[in-house]
Amino acid sequence: MLQQNQGMVTYADSGGTIQMYYEKLPDTGWTVGLAMPEQELYAPLKGLLRSILLVSCAGLILTVAAVYLYVQPLYYP
Repeated sequence: MLQQNQGMVTYADSGGTIQMYYEKLPDTGWTVGLAMPEQELYAPLKGLLRSILLVSCAGLILTVAAVYLYVQPLYYP
């Protein structure tokens, strides 16, 4: 961490896996870091993934139903 000016470090803690992002400030020479549990960091992405999957499944079902209803009169006139 001290050898690079910026980056990310992942480490295990008693609370789980922690991701830490850091960057060295050029004016002061200080290194500022932010550490967050992975569970908390990725929680919004899991909700978004769930929503995308739901909408995709609903769209697939509607598409299959529409194709079935469209093709039905062609095969059974």
